[in-house]
Amino acid sequence: AGILSKYEKKFGQIGVFFGLGVYLHSPFKKFIPDWTFVNNGSFFYNRIGIKYYVLKNIFTQISARSHMQGADNPEFGLVYQFK
Repeated sequence: AGILSKYEKKFGQIGVFFGLGVYLHSPFKKFIPDWTFVNNGSFFYNRIGIKYYVLKNIFTQISARSHMQGADNPEFGLVYQFK
């Protein structure tokens, strides 16, 4: 669970976004076998991605999340946005 603040720039049906977030509960603050913290126990993360708007309220997105060093995981989504 976390809070994300993002900025998006739309070019027709394509949107490009980036954001900065903070975890309310960090899933990364745990030890791994070499006695270091995964991602140094960071409570902050970055997200960058691209969206394609199928309809006004429906879009698909691909994004990458990182914790200050490198991309940790890709995210894929099909989203319905309430407005």
